Amino acid sequence: MPLLQNKLIIRLIDFYNSHRCDVLVPRINKNIEPLHAIYNISIKRTLEEYLKGDHDYAVRKFFKRVNVSYLQFKESEETINVFTNINSPSDISVVEKILKIG
Repeated sequence: MPLLQNKLIIRLIDFYNSHRCDVLVPRINKNIEPLHAIYNISIKRTLEEYLKGDHDYAVRKFFKRVNVSYLQFKESEETINVFTNINSPSDISVVEKILKIG
């Protein structure tokens, strides 16, 4: 997520500090952003046990085992851009276009 912004990170931290949860996940509509979530160290053992299991390792299934809160963001060009991932070489050109450097 090369386009993260300080104001978004601060908003997440402020929300996390004022709510009792094990995990805070940003969300735009129904799309979650678990790679930019805040995870409390207290879930370490639960996560280790989950990863040792013989099952589907979807993060949404793991979230059912811990106390998760979601911070809803309005869908806008800005929020979509902020959560843009680079998962492949072709994704680099997407980010370059957003930054207008490509």
